[in-house]
Amino acid sequence: MISANTKVLVTLNTDRVITVRLPQGIAVVREQVKPNIQVVTIGQQGPVGTVSEEVLATAAEAKALAVAASEITQSTATLLDSVISNITNGFNFHAGELSA
Repeated sequence: MISANTKVLVTLNTDRVITVRLPQGIAVVREQVKPNIQVVTIGQQGPVGTVSEEVLATAAEAKALAVAASEITQSTATLLDSVISNITNGFNFHAGELSA
């Protein structure tokens, strides 16, 4: 774990190698170039396996929304079963009337 007071120094040696092949031989040019690195974020890393409070809150909200969606889906399925049953009964009634 890195504390807020710890500094980390990363060194990176980057070489650019240019190889030119000529009929007389090969010329190789090596040049050390300065790496182009950008720091995106600076922060403190917690112990391995821990999750931030923001992530836990987001997961809890997603779970609550999933439960609500499941309840609405169940209610809709029950209503749809009722509608299909009523349509089937109506069709059977009218088919019986026509055949009689």
